[in-house]
Amino acid sequence: MTTSPCFLVPEPVLEGARAAHRPGTPEAPRALERLAVLHRIDTLAALRAANHGWLGASFSAMDLMTTLYHTCLPDPRLPVTERSALILSKGHAVAAQYAILGALGAFPRERLLTYKALDGLPAHCDREVPGIDADSGSLGQGLSKGIGLALAHRAAGRPHRVFVILGDGELQEGQVFESLLTLRRLGLRACLPIIDRNFLQSDSQTAEIKDAEDWASVLRGLGYLPVTIDGHDPAALLALLRGENRGPRPLAVIAQTRKGFGTRLTTMAADTPRREGVWHGRIPADDEYSGMLAELVERFDDPDLTTAFTAFRQGASWQGTIPGPTASTGPAPTSGPPHPTPPSSGAALHSLPPGAGPASATAPDTVSERTLSTGEGFGQALVGLAPRFPSFHVLDADLEKACRLTPFARAFPERFIEMGISEQDMVSVGAGLGLGGRVAVVNTYASFFKRALDQMFTAATEGLPVIFAGHYAGLDYFTDGKSHQSVQDIGLVRALGGIDVFEPLTPPEAGQVLDHLLARMTREVDAGSRSRPAYVRLHRTPVAGLPAPAGPFVPGSPTLFPAAGRAEVTVFAASPWFVRAALAVQQQLAGEGLPIEVVGVSQYAEGPGRLADLAAAAARPVSLESHRPTGGLADLLAPWCRAPLHRLGPTRWTGSARRLEDLLAVHGLTEEGLAATLREIARGRAAAG
Repeated sequence: MTTSPCFLVPEPVLEGARAAHRPGTPEAPRALERLAVLHRIDTLAALRAANHGWLGASFSAMDLMTTLYHTCLPDPRLPVTERSALILSKGHAVAAQYAILGALGAFPRERLLTYKALDGLPAHCDREVPGIDADSGSLGQGLSKGIGLALAHRAAGRPHRVFVILGDGELQEGQVFESLLTLRRLGLRACLPIIDRNFLQSDSQTAEIKDAEDWASVLRGLGYLPVTIDGHDPAALLALLRGENRGPRPLAVIAQTRKGFGTRLTTMAADTPRREGVWHGRIPADDEYSGMLAELVERFDDPDLTTAFTAFRQGASWQGTIPGPTASTGPAPTSGPPHPTPPSSGAALHSLPPGAGPASATAPDTVSERTLSTGEGFGQALVGLAPRFPSFHVLDADLEKACRLTPFARAFPERFIEMGISEQDMVSVGAGLGLGGRVAVVNTYASFFKRALDQMFTAATEGLPVIFAGHYAGLDYFTDGKSHQSVQDIGLVRALGGIDVFEPLTPPEAGQVLDHLLARMTREVDAGSRSRPAYVRLHRTPVAGLPAPAGPFVPGSPTLFPAAGRAEVTVFAASPWFVRAALAVQQQLAGEGLPIEVVGVSQYAEGPGRLADLAAAAARPVSLESHRPTGGLADLLAPWCRAPLHRLGPTRWTGSARRLEDLLAVHGLTEEGLAATLREIARGRAAAG
């Protein structure tokens, strides 16, 4: 891994800018604009250090947060009961919030360079970070939390205010509608919802995903007084804050912004074409970063900042040619009005010879173009199987690219349904398709299906042909923290009952699972019989070296990798990463004279069968899974095992990490850690459980 050059604003420059801000004076708006420039520089440093994050959302909300913090929350180190609060419901913009909190002394600003690192600043809002008032991650929850906090303030007689910043794409979540009704009903004027209205979500227009034609009219219909301001103009927000929110209708702010606002390169128009809003999550390359910094430094116009940047630019180890300060083209971004009118708009047991596994499971920094993840294999299979199964539809919750659905969406647009950020709605629409004799393939992150468990349960009780594809599951989604890293989804789905659960080990097997499910559900629909929904757990990290399926897929077939001799330990492994790791350890321990048997599990099928037989025969059974050792593979195996079962898997939530190996080390699940644990189990020194 290379370290990208990152530039933080010198402390004296920042302190001078803070001192120049005198709230309540005519000069305050200009001082806040200048502070926002510096905070954008520090935000870029955090994003570049992680080489991951959400620039567009961070820059969009920067001026709102800069104005609110420096005016209403100047000391975020105080307990939230002793000051006003800011809840960033669109928590993927937290890099901007961190930059501001660091500037206000909540933590040393050098911590910005730990963004998304293990034990560093988390990927999303997290109350373990000083100054953060509420966790975030899965969208739509912030306003409800803000209402509860405002209720607590009112009950205790505290005069504090609660500001909640929501994204406009986030308004698609049903909980937002519920919370808006609650806030109006309770008359909590101390809680102010502020909508960051940039007309884009992810990389496309909100109007192309799911949007209201006129949110001001919607809010007015809910009983609010909507106020539209230029979200990049501190003076507009300051004027609003000076007023009294005591009229017959509570205020709701629509802050019109531009996604990525702050530099010429990253500012995106409201009419950005479908899938082309690249600065949602793109990190600037060295030449782009240098040009963006030059533009921001020039705009701030301070000799000390210019001198520091010049020294940084000359001393950094850049990749490629770095352009001069005039590299960015086009007019500088300006405030209001920020937008024109928005557009309308089973098989035999698979057995391989001893030692057939890969040599090492070390996390790769780069992946061969030929290596696919199981999520990618599933996406390819959707396209390949569509002509043979014309009755299935694909539903998505604004994660089209991440879930590898774009090829299907382009090839079969009439069968692709973009549902926006609304998981409960999506699952129930999928169920409705099933009621009408169609098959629904419902896609979102595995973690976000937690929002729709009741709807999934209903689909199961009705016997409907719905395939729930849970993408980005397990520990190998290591970059975005506990809110996005799903390590309890199998247990939750199994507890619902009536849903088949699969976790393909290879991309081809992901396609085989989909083929099997579509064939079964199509037969059931044609026969007019009840169906059984399925949950398919998919991973985003490609894993090279796993053998392709040895034959056609039939439910309940484990894949056996026998030991070179009588097995001392049998490792039942689920997920591509841990099967590969188990095979690497199998080879290592075979060289030490310790024979290990590995069983790859790709379906959580209850009842008698080959997996149950293998579990009963194991002298020292071990479960290894990318899931908490409760509810998943371990609990599936335990009733069958005659010997005590050793459970290996993540036992606690963990934050973001920049490398999978770092996250695995925390749980003792690296290749080295697994080898040490299996040695202890083989020698009878490790307690089961």
